[in-house]
Amino acid sequence: MCTLEFAAGGSALKTSSGKSRKIQARFVLSRGRHQIRAGRITTTAGKAIRKLLGRLRRGHYRLLITTGRGRHRKVLLAYRFTVR
Repeated sequence: MCTLEFAAGGSALKTSSGKSRKIQARFVLSRGRHQIRAGRITTTAGKAIRKLLGRLRRGHYRLLITTGRGRHRKVLLAYRFTVR
């Protein structure tokens, strides 16, 4: 099983004022041109994130985590990894 996990206090998820607020982000896991998994992640700033992605076959994958929509979209994380 594959799990998406971020430690508490990740710099991309901190608020500018330092106050605790809920942050909603979207994630897309793709392999080549095919979208494997997609969903939403909701967390409070400073808390750890954990999302179960399920079983992944061998291969090269890309994980993209964003906030906002349209021209307000901001990429928090773009990560490529390989499952062996």
